[in-house]
Amino acid sequence: EEDEEDEEDEEDENEELFGDGEDLETYLKHAGPNSYNILADRRRKALRQRHEEEDAFNRELKVKGYENSQDLIDVTHADKLELLAKNPNYAMFFQGAGGSAPTAGPRGKIGRGRVRRGVRRTRRRVISAEAAKKLGEANLLFTQGEAQYPRAIELLTEVIRLIPNEPDAYATLGTIYSELKNDKKALDFLMISAHLEPGNKEKWNNLAEMSIRLNNPRQALYCLGQALRLDPDDHDNRWDQARLYVDIGEPKRALEQFQNLRERIPDNPEVAVELAKMHYQMGNPDLAESTLDELMTAHPTRADATLVNILAELKMDRRGFDQTVRLIESSREHMRSLAERQREAEHAKMAGAAGAAAYNAAIDEGTDKDAAFDRAKAETAAKLATERETNPTDIPLDLTTRLGMSLLYLGRFDEAYAQLEKIKGEDVELYDDLYMDAAETCWAVANLADVSVSQIDSHRLVTQAEFMWTKLLDVQKYDDEPMWSKIAECIRVRIERGDGSARSEAAEAVVKFYRMVLARHPDSIRAKIPLAEALIAAGGKEEAVEMLPAASDLDDLDKSVALRILDIHRQTGETGGDDDFLKYTLPLARQSLEEFKDKEEAKPAKAKAKKTKGGRKRKKAEKDDANDLFNLGPRGRRKAVRVEDDEDEDDEDEDDEDDEVKLQEELDDAAAALELGAEAEEDQIPEEDSFGIILQCASALHKARRNEEAHEMIEKCLAQAKSRGLSKTQVRDLNHVKALVCHALGASNFKGMKGEAAKAARHVALNNSTDADALNLYVRLAMDAGQRADCAKTFQSIVSMHDVHGVDSKKRVPALIMSGIVHSQQGAWATALADLMHAIALGPEESTAALSGGIAALQYSMKQIDVPEARHHWVLKAVAMLQHAGRLRVKQEGTRGMHEGDYNLARGLQQLGLNHLAVPLYERCLEKGADELQQECAQNLSLIYEQSGATALRDQVLRKYVNHDEA
Repeated sequence: EEDEEDEEDEEDENEELFGDGEDLETYLKHAGPNSYNILADRRRKALRQRHEEEDAFNRELKVKGYENSQDLIDVTHADKLELLAKNPNYAMFFQGAGGSAPTAGPRGKIGRGRVRRGVRRTRRRVISAEAAKKLGEANLLFTQGEAQYPRAIELLTEVIRLIPNEPDAYATLGTIYSELKNDKKALDFLMISAHLEPGNKEKWNNLAEMSIRLNNPRQALYCLGQALRLDPDDHDNRWDQARLYVDIGEPKRALEQFQNLRERIPDNPEVAVELAKMHYQMGNPDLAESTLDELMTAHPTRADATLVNILAELKMDRRGFDQTVRLIESSREHMRSLAERQREAEHAKMAGAAGAAAYNAAIDEGTDKDAAFDRAKAETAAKLATERETNPTDIPLDLTTRLGMSLLYLGRFDEAYAQLEKIKGEDVELYDDLYMDAAETCWAVANLADVSVSQIDSHRLVTQAEFMWTKLLDVQKYDDEPMWSKIAECIRVRIERGDGSARSEAAEAVVKFYRMVLARHPDSIRAKIPLAEALIAAGGKEEAVEMLPAASDLDDLDKSVALRILDIHRQTGETGGDDDFLKYTLPLARQSLEEFKDKEEAKPAKAKAKKTKGGRKRKKAEKDDANDLFNLGPRGRRKAVRVEDDEDEDDEDEDDEDDEVKLQEELDDAAAALELGAEAEEDQIPEEDSFGIILQCASALHKARRNEEAHEMIEKCLAQAKSRGLSKTQVRDLNHVKALVCHALGASNFKGMKGEAAKAARHVALNNSTDADALNLYVRLAMDAGQRADCAKTFQSIVSMHDVHGVDSKKRVPALIMSGIVHSQQGAWATALADLMHAIALGPEESTAALSGGIAALQYSMKQIDVPEARHHWVLKAVAMLQHAGRLRVKQEGTRGMHEGDYNLARGLQQLGLNHLAVPLYERCLEKGADELQQECAQNLSLIYEQSGATALRDQVLRKYVNHDEA
């Protein structure tokens, strides 16, 4: 009964909103597709106005002594007239009380309404006989087919004119237009019908489905919201809303709906999976994992294979391999039972299909159909049952693969191989993603420094990766150069790790593989290029050049392909080398830089800060809000105060502080890169081909000694680095070339270029702080630029950064060695010795660390210690390290290494004044050492003879081993 009253109240409100039928018809004609929104908005405004008037009316009644709205029948005629004089709309309340409002002069028509407090007017919907007849006739015409639709539409339009808020008329019109494939009009009329009958849940749900079909997700959400208001326990509704919010890119609202569902149905695995996905997409992997863990703990039998697989992936992403193994093993029996039930259901269908086939065959043969059906079904069922017993159901292959991968990372190789072996028997096209995951894991574990892998296991892992990647070549989307490159690298590593001296054999094997690839794709230039590169590595330059087009025939090729061909020609020197390469690439590189510059200039320019005394720091101070000072750390706060107080400091001090800040920023970036690891650099870079052209072009210009052009190109590209979206690796590569270019310009006496070279090399070193070549380049260029103090400070920061971020011990050795060498050149022997001793401890096979440590210990013993006992301790340490360095050099270089070790030890003994020990070592080097080493030995030995007064021996050594001019 209450629903009927609410429905009637809605009708009254619609009448008040639109008046007679003509007004509504005009509204429908002009309101457009959003008519139902306008309708709802008008209703809300009218209701708000009515509430305000009702409150005001009740206040007036209390003033006049009437306690509540039930006393309206007792209101005197004079009071009624007085109230109506104040507001004619008060008439609706008197009418609702059962009487007619008194006339208060010529004020025109007074609106009708309902009383919310007092006697309720419950008028049922009344349809005139004429309207009912037309509505019935229209419905009948609708059932007679499309030919009668036009007449039905006319009748329904007339019904709407007579009864503007009759929902059935709009509903029938919407259905007719839907049959006519006019979905837009259909939706409009059905939406009006739903608003006129808002308590009908099914109408709102149907409208939501229709909106989804018409690709209008927001309208579907509106309709689902109306339906959910009527039935808050409709879980399907909340699910649909959540999925729609995901589709329109509003994850927070989707998350709210999934969380609500999770609270209402906590044992539903699908809800848990979707909620976990939302947490993961919003950057909360911890919440994603805990959501699934909670369901596994509270309702383990409700978990399905999808949930366990996703949870396993989450744990593997966070390197929780032991947790992944425990998860899969603990759920193994439940997963098997689920798989067994699914298998039984599939076998039942197969048995039924076999029975149906036998039944049809019996009809054709005229034999007993039922007997044939039962016999075939029973025989097939028995056969399948035997198959299930012979081959028991295992856990799903996805989980088997995840288990094998986790076991590999844990170093449990035999168990892992047993699991991964199960993949090989499956169709690669159906399980290509699992083949790829397993192969990449085998390759990664074989090359991980933090997993203890024997040479045998490493060889086997690489072989496994090669096998699975090779199988993937049967899938068309993988048969391309990236996969070829992976397989070729596997072949090379497999052979070299099997036999360390088999590099030439590995190169030949790679060539053989690429010949096979070319046989599969004889017309593909992308197959010829890697074969040519492999041939060059194997020494077959002539064949490599012959199979590729000439530099003059590259216009029709993709520019990245043309670049690689030109690079091969440049390496072989067959077609003009760098000149041909630059002739093709230089215009492309310059065009790319100019086009990007034009794009940047076309963007709205930001207002430039007024330049004042104090330069960049002053501009920063004007830009920041004063409150930002409270967010600065002590270092930042000191800098901010300095801006206010020290505006008159000289330019040199400003540059020094800016350099210090720059170093700190670069260290922060380098530390962030160490935390993210190598995987962070695998991001997709926009305009990658253009960047490759610029980098190769700048390098070629440097080799061609066109360093000014190279410098200009690099500076332009670095200025565009942020807007181009270049990765840290790409910026590092640019700075590496810049360092070489600036160093060459500095050697040609270009002012300031040596300093620029050192800064660029510092950037490379900080962003590749475990690479010996990068560190060595920085040291060489910094020393050349006279930046010894800055270099020492930088290496001190790198060593500290490695300590803080737990860099692998072997990878820390190059930085420790270079730090020790740099501090030695600064005369900071204690710091140098500490770093070098640390390097020896982490890398005992590093001859450079032992040699440098011996020299540092020698200097430390002579210059820093006055206590004899301590001095003797460090002298012995120095001699021991120099001897150890000599032994390591013998291992590395054979006889030549032995002579170098003898020479270095003799120099140390001579410096200590132990000449009687140094002389035999020098003499041994003189007998069999290289020419340069012999001269050095002769000079040092002659000095010892001279100091001892043996001038004849001195002259004899100099005449024999040093040229006469020097003698």
